[in-house]
Amino acid sequence: MKKTFCVLFICILLFESCSSKKKKETNETDVLPLNIDLNQSWNKKVEDFFNYDSFIYLEQTDKSLISHISKIEIHKGRIYILDSNQACLVVFNSQGSFLYSIRTKGAGPKEYLYLNDFYIENDGLFLYDGIQGKLLHYDLQANFIAKYDVPVGCNFTRLKNGNWLFYLGNGASKKGKSKMLLNNLLICNKQFEIIDEYLPINQYMTGRRYAMNIQNIFSTYGEKLYILPLLSYYIYSYDEEKQQIIPQYKIIFKGQEDKFIDGNTSEENVQRYMSLLKKREIATHLNSFYKVENILIFSFSCSLNGTTMCLFNEKSKKAELCLFNKDANGIAFIPVEYKTDKKDSKILSIIKQGDFFKYKKNNPRNSLIKEIDEVIGSQEDSNPVLIFYTLKKTFN
Repeated sequence: MKKTFCVLFICILLFESCSSKKKKETNETDVLPLNIDLNQSWNKKVEDFFNYDSFIYLEQTDKSLISHISKIEIHKGRIYILDSNQACLVVFNSQGSFLYSIRTKGAGPKEYLYLNDFYIENDGLFLYDGIQGKLLHYDLQANFIAKYDVPVGCNFTRLKNGNWLFYLGNGASKKGKSKMLLNNLLICNKQFEIIDEYLPINQYMTGRRYAMNIQNIFSTYGEKLYILPLLSYYIYSYDEEKQQIIPQYKIIFKGQEDKFIDGNTSEENVQRYMSLLKKREIATHLNSFYKVENILIFSFSCSLNGTTMCLFNEKSKKAELCLFNKDANGIAFIPVEYKTDKKDSKILSIIKQGDFFKYKKNNPRNSLIKEIDEVIGSQEDSNPVLIFYTLKKTFN
C-alpha cells in the first residue's frame, strides 16, 4: 500500500511539473519576428514619421509643481501624472488646469513611503507602494477608501477578469517569511492572493539583481495588454481567453542573434552578455515598448548612435530607425507611452522644466514656440509641457 501511494504521489508531482513546464514554453511558430538591421541608413528624422498635433501646458501652482514625470494616464478628460521623485500623484483637467494632488508620504496606514505605479478604473484610483507592498485605494475625487497588502515590486496592472499582475522588478526582496523572486511576474486574485507566477525569460535571472531597470513593463493598446520584462528580447501579451502570458514578438538584431539571452541560455552566456552590454558592443535591452495603430514602437541604446527608436510596421514587416533628435519645430523629441480610456493614436513627448526657454532663445520666431510662450509667460522653471504628435499616413 505504501509503495502504491509513493508511486502515485511521484506521478502526480511529475505531471504537475510537466504541466508547469509546458505552460512556460515559448511557441516560436506563433511569435512575430521583428528583424532590425543596425547597418541600415540612420538619416531618418522625427519629422519623417510624426506630425505635430497639439500641446498642453500643465498649470504650475504650489501644489502642482512637477519634478519628474514617471507615468501619464488620461482618463475621462483628466490627466494623471506620477512624479516618483516627489512621491506624489498630480491631476489636471484636459486643458492642463490643476485639480488636485495626492501627497501622503509617511509610514501610517493611509500613507506610503514611495510611489512606484498607479492604476485607474471607473470606480477608483490605486496607488502602489512597492517598497512596503502596499496598495492604497481612492475614489476619483481623492477620498481614501482602503489599504491592501500586496507583493513588493515595481509595477502592477489589472486584468479584465479582475485579477492583478505584479512585476517584482529588479529591487524586490522579501515579503513576510517567503522570499519573492526578483524579476518575477505574479498573478493575484481579487483578494491579492498569489495564484500563479510566470517568468517567461531566462530562469537563471530569477532572484538576481542587475544595474538596470525598465520604467514600466506594462503597456496597452485597445483591449490587449503587452509585457516587456527586463533584459528580454521577447514582447509578451496576456491572452484573456487562455488566461496565459504568451510571447507575441521577438526582436532580432541582425548579426547579433547569438549574443542575446533566451530561456535556454546558460549562466556563462548570461555573464558574457552582461559584459558585452557594459562595453556597449551590442544593442542593449529594450527600454520601452508601445503600440500605435499597426506600428510597434520601442527604444533601445546602441553604441553606434546612442538611444534609438525603432518603428516596425506589422503590415509591411518594415523596420525604420530614428534617433531621438529634434522635431520640425526644433524641440527635442522625448517620446512617452501613455494610457488613455480612448483608442488614441497620438504620440506624447515632453518639454522638461527649464528646457523651453532654451528653445525660445534658439528659435524665437517659431510659431509653436511663440504659442507656448504666450501660455507659460515668464516662469523659467515652469511645469512640463506635453506635446502630442500623430503618425504620418505615409509610414502607417
